[in-house]
Amino acid sequence: MADNINMKDRLRSLTFDMREARDALRGKAIPKSLGRRVTRLCVIRGIRYHEQFAEHPDLEEMRKYVPEISRAINARAIMSNKIPSMTEARDKPYCIWHPQLATQDNYRKLWQQYPDMSYQIARACAVANYLELFLEMDLLPDVSVAEEARASGSLKIYEAIMQSPLQYQIMNDYT
Repeated sequence: MADNINMKDRLRSLTFDMREARDALRGKAIPKSLGRRVTRLCVIRGIRYHEQFAEHPDLEEMRKYVPEISRAINARAIMSNKIPSMTEARDKPYCIWHPQLATQDNYRKLWQQYPDMSYQIARACAVANYLELFLEMDLLPDVSVAEEARASGSLKIYEAIMQSPLQYQIMNDYT
């Protein structure tokens, strides 16, 4: 841990250091002071883009207090083709497809272990054009998954959703 300062104190400290924030963005180091939202967002970005950074021991301690950090670590694990242990709903990430896609097999295993994440997985399938898994999941046709499929060029997934007489708004990014 940074200079033997305990995590609770680090999470209360509002000191801001631009170099430390930049290092966090780049997945190089965790800032000493983590009380500012902007600093935590830099850490989250570093986690999502840098697998090795996501495994930093300080983050294991930090995730106990900051659900956003826990979700980012879990998202990074999923995108790295690992299935994390997520015992609480607050630990389950929303976006599990950016900046990197997992394999279709990993998303399938995730779906089997966490069926309540079906629509996040469907959205990842739309981005990755994983038609087989998408059809296997047999979900209600969701317009946000259709939008993602259209934007990503996954036309068969898009058409499978849009040909349904009814579409649903299950994953609404704006509510």
